Amino acid sequence: MVQVVGPVRGAVAALLAAFWSGVFLLLLAVRRVTRGAEALQPRRRPRPALLDDPALGAHKFATVFGGIKLHYVEKGDRSKPLLLLLHGFPAFWYCWHYQLKALSQHYWVVAVDMRGYGESAKPEGRDSYDRQLVAQDLFHLVLSLGRQSCTVIGHDWGGIIAYELARLRSSLVEKLIIINAPHPDAMEEVLQHSWDQMFRSWYIYLFQLPWLPEQVMQLDDFNMFTKMFHENPSARHHYPPEMVDAYKYTFGEPGALTPPLNYYRQNFGWRWHRGEPAQVARVTCPLLVIWGERDRALSPLLATMAARYADRFSVHLLPNASHWAMMEEPDEVNEAIRGFISGQ
Repeated sequence: MVQVVGPVRGAVAALLAAFWSGVFLLLLAVRRVTRGAEALQPRRRPRPALLDDPALGAHKFATVFGGIKLHYVEKGDRSKPLLLLLHGFPAFWYCWHYQLKALSQHYWVVAVDMRGYGESAKPEGRDSYDRQLVAQDLFHLVLSLGRQSCTVIGHDWGGIIAYELARLRSSLVEKLIIINAPHPDAMEEVLQHSWDQMFRSWYIYLFQLPWLPEQVMQLDDFNMFTKMFHENPSARHHYPPEMVDAYKYTFGEPGALTPPLNYYRQNFGWRWHRGEPAQVARVTCPLLVIWGERDRALSPLLATMAARYADRFSVHLLPNASHWAMMEEPDEVNEAIRGFISGQ
């Protein structure tokens, strides 16, 4: 669990959660009065055709340990090296559409809906989304695919889970590629020393609350997706309306919001005292961090701090990309991935 340590920072986190909950409760009330109940309920959509585009690969399912059913999309020759792609929040397998097309020429590419997302199982309870459980899902998925090891690529929460997978099952991860995701120990360290990251993380504190985050996400027919993907003006052409609609469809399905938010509720907290130092989760395989420097949620310090926790580390910075680097700079990201895997 990533934790905010100390009474001062804990109080700041609580105040930020209280402030933003007040702001959003007021916004919900205003929307209800001015636009009616429909402003609080997203419209139901038919399944977008782009999700079934055969050029992206084939949809498959696997049942792993504990009866968890995982959905994934695969593309490429199964005899070639396996790339396991892990999405973040709020996303699903489709965030890798550029990589599925380009990397499948040389690799067997598998983009997963992690538990709680998309078409994968959504077990109840926040404790079902402990990062160790999610990592074990993926370990068993790789085994079910007939492989003993692979290269793992993770973005955002997918990166955090990838770090956990490399810690728990080091023999499984041949190489690790992280895109705009903090090493959990680095995130905790930065939260203790950087007020900048404390304030960037306001949404994490808000997400600890029940009910309200779900309502905020779906407000005005999931307008948050339109705003989120349009934060980087130079990259808006990567987010056509039909793609944004696919995100609204996926997260607008019944029961689709609480499980992803439970990743935050289960794996984040705070305590009054630092206590005994935790054992650092080191990465023993080669690690590449790819980082969009226009990320509004994560401090740029986190890009290079991962080096403290890795035996073999390299970083590739993208000055014009935001948090969604693999969608905004796909050619450069794909080239960096190929070069790292081939050792060039």
